[in-house]
Amino acid sequence: MNPTKEKTMEAIYLQSSLQFGETLKSVSDSDYRRLRDNYDALLKQPLQLGFFVPCDENGNVLDPSDAFRSCEKGFVYSKAKERVLFNGFVFEESQKEALKNNTQLSVSIYTENSFYITHRLNGKWHTWFGLKTVEDLIKCKIELSKTAIKQIGR
Repeated sequence: MNPTKEKTMEAIYLQSSLQFGETLKSVSDSDYRRLRDNYDALLKQPLQLGFFVPCDENGNVLDPSDAFRSCEKGFVYSKAKERVLFNGFVFEESQKEALKNNTQLSVSIYTENSFYITHRLNGKWHTWFGLKTVEDLIKCKIELSKTAIKQIGR
């Protein structure tokens, strides 16, 4: 059985525009410009909670267990999950909860317009505050979802 493209696709992590451009050496000039422009547009987007975890249209976090309560809720949850741009996140109400629950990657709302990320990497906890755009996340070593990769055009 041949592996599908999805199963063989290597994880792509958020990186600077310059680093991303370096990965495009084997593409044509027109594809390079298109992919680079798409990536730059991704980096400039203001952060939304729905980029990290499934949320409804109002930005409220959806409970995955609700998805099994009815077909309608399951459909809403699956559509919200398709809009997530970054893999592996759990929403925690506070940094204290993330540490208590030993969550590997969590996102919390820091202020109304910014977020903080708690990330456990190589056994050490890292926390980044005041994140406002996707570009602010570069330092966090975050894996892009299939949706984000499609948005870039890869």
